[in-house]
Amino acid sequence: LLVRNAVFAQAGLTFKKAVSDFPTKPFKDLGLIPDYDEGRFRDQVTGEFVGLPIQMCHAELVKRISKRSSKTPFKGVLLTTSFPKAIAGRTTVFPDPTNTGYAPPWNATQGERVRLESSGFEDVYEVYSSDQVEARHVLTPSFMERLLAIQKQLQARDPGAILCLGLADGQLMLAIFGDMPWFESPKGRPRLDDPSIVDGYLSDLARLREVLETLGLNKRIER
Repeated sequence: LLVRNAVFAQAGLTFKKAVSDFPTKPFKDLGLIPDYDEGRFRDQVTGEFVGLPIQMCHAELVKRISKRSSKTPFKGVLLTTSFPKAIAGRTTVFPDPTNTGYAPPWNATQGERVRLESSGFEDVYEVYSSDQVEARHVLTPSFMERLLAIQKQLQARDPGAILCLGLADGQLMLAIFGDMPWFESPKGRPRLDDPSIVDGYLSDLARLREVLETLGLNKRIER
């Protein structure tokens, strides 16, 4: 625990293993996560990283089917950070269900379908927005290319990873469906001077850095 906390403190972050709750309402309002009855949260990371304020955690959202059975419609990572452009409406980006088999929640596609000038992007994603003009303003061709690059980065480690994105109220939210957890504790009982203690944490911090730097939110987003 001491080593782990020191690793995250060195990166300017705070790590919390046990989490009783996480602010999921913005994700639910955008339809990035399904409705659920019980949320199980852990491995919360907060602070400033690569010049961006972030808050993220691992979440398992459980929906009761009956008194004796339930299902887990979401398992993965929730991440929120600030977005550098002014946002008056709401915009959501989901993978094309014909390619992934993923069907977003019913409220996820509220608003109008946005057609973008990128056939490669529209082969992978569907975009919905309450403001078509604003959606085209924030989802520039270069930004769409970055989202495609992040999807490839995530799937290189977890082939089943699905990336969903939402923009609203000056915030960018990512819901990453996936079976591969982040920030796993080392296996067994290694010595405190064993470098393997920090390997997993450093690897996932590098992965997080890659995602944020690819988004390019700490830079001016150009067309």
